[in-house]
Amino acid sequence: FDTREIFIIGGGEIFKQAMEQGLVDKLYVTKVAGDFGAEIFFPHYPSFKRVVFEQKDNENDYHYTFLELVK
Repeated sequence: FDTREIFIIGGGEIFKQAMEQGLVDKLYVTKVAGDFGAEIFFPHYPSFKRVVFEQKDNENDYHYTFLELVK
C-alpha cells in the first residue's frame, strides 16, 4: 500500500472528473474573499465535511482561508 499523496492540479473539468470517479479523499482548499469575475469554479464538495486544518489570514488586502478537508 503506497501512502504518498498525489496532487491533482486542475483545471476545472479535471477536478470534477477526479471527484466524480472517487479518486479524491482529501482537499487542500484556499478560499479568497471577493468577486473576481471568474467563469470557472471548483466543483462542490459536500462529502468533504471534516476540517483537519483551518487558517485565516490576510495578504495584500486579500482575506483568505486555507482549509484541509477529508471525507
